[in-house]
Amino acid sequence: MSPASARTGVLVAALVVAHLSVRVGLSVGAAAPDLFALAVLFAGRSMRVRHAAMLGFGLGLLQDGFVPQAFGASAVALTLVAAAASYTRQMFVGGSATFLACYFFLGKWVLDLVYWLTLGEHDWAAFAERVLIVGPVAALYVAGVGLILHWLFMRSAKAP
Repeated sequence: MSPASARTGVLVAALVVAHLSVRVGLSVGAAAPDLFALAVLFAGRSMRVRHAAMLGFGLGLLQDGFVPQAFGASAVALTLVAAAASYTRQMFVGGSATFLACYFFLGKWVLDLVYWLTLGEHDWAAFAERVLIVGPVAALYVAGVGLILHWLFMRSAKAP
């Protein structure tokens, strides 16, 4: 196991614990960034598609356990985003700040879109609010946190 993938594993585990501690344990809810999304986006860049999808599915089931009326929606959304994140490793090489900002932003926004589509709601007012207004703001929040975390933890993995 390379030092970079070990750092990624530790970061992903820390993000999962932080998500559960802050969003669920402290009941902060949507005021905290979606750290599960960041976990699958970070993991997807260093894992094979199958393993990333399994991680997304497991985290989705864990998150769905706290929202019984929408059980399965997070599992589907996180599985698809994790698998897509793993494919980006083959398509895009490098880790510039611009790429990572776009990567985190689009990953979170697509996650919200897939979640909404999986719920089966067909109220376009709810779509406009959840995906077109709240979604980009949440995606910007996640992208900012993701860039900070990448700079703090993953950047030092490349230093000699």
